[in-house]
This record gives sequence, structure tokens and C-alpha cells, in this order.
Amino acid sequence: MKSFTKLVIFSAFLILLFGIVFAQGNPWDPLKDIAGMATALQALTKYIVFLLSAAMFVIAFKAYTKTKTNKMLFVALAFLFFALKWLLKVVDLYLSPGNFLSDPSENVMELIILAMLFLAIFRK
Repeated sequence: MKSFTKLVIFSAFLILLFGIVFAQGNPWDPLKDIAGMATALQALTKYIVFLLSAAMFVIAFKAYTKTKTNKMLFVALAFLFFALKWLLKVVDLYLSPGNFLSDPSENVMELIILAMLFLAIFRK
């Protein structure tokens, strides 16, 4: 009986939640405030992501120098490409805002990162 009561309460919560979301017009309207805040913090976010990815590369490279395994090398390379991508995005803030790193070149960088992670996971 307790599981049925929990199911009824959860169902009522979902109905109430969806009613609130859809009563606002469009279901994505609440996300507009978050998108506006993300746009305002865009430069700071790019710096933080670059610094964190560079730090992760250094940590992964130190781990590679200790273990000398190919898996750790591929992880380090993935973080290196990730840091390079975000370095280009930071440079893009100053050289030509929005035009220096195009979407196709960013997609190639992400494909390289995914390939490195794929190799790190599946290569023996």
C-alpha cells in the first residue's frame, strides 16, 4: 500500500510540475534567464574552462610519465586538445569575436578529443 501512495504522490507532483511549466507559454521560457546569465558570464567561463582543461592535461601527463601506458597518453592528449580548443576560444574574445574559431573547426577539434578518449578506453 505504501508504494501505491508514493506513486500517487509522485504522479500528482509531476502533473503539478508540468502544469506550472506549460502554463508559462513555452516550456523553454524558464531557460531564457539561464541563457542570459550564461551569455553575461561567457568570457569568465571560457577562461575557467581553459584553465581547468590545461590543469587536467598537466595532471594526466604527469600520470602518463609515471605509468607509461598508452591509455594515459591518449587521455593526456585528449585534455591537451581540449585545452587548445578553449585557448582558441579565449583568443577569439580579443582577435575577432566569434569569427576566429568557426563551428566546423571546433567540430574537428571535438572529433579529435572523442577519438583520443575512444582510444584510451578501447585500445589494449
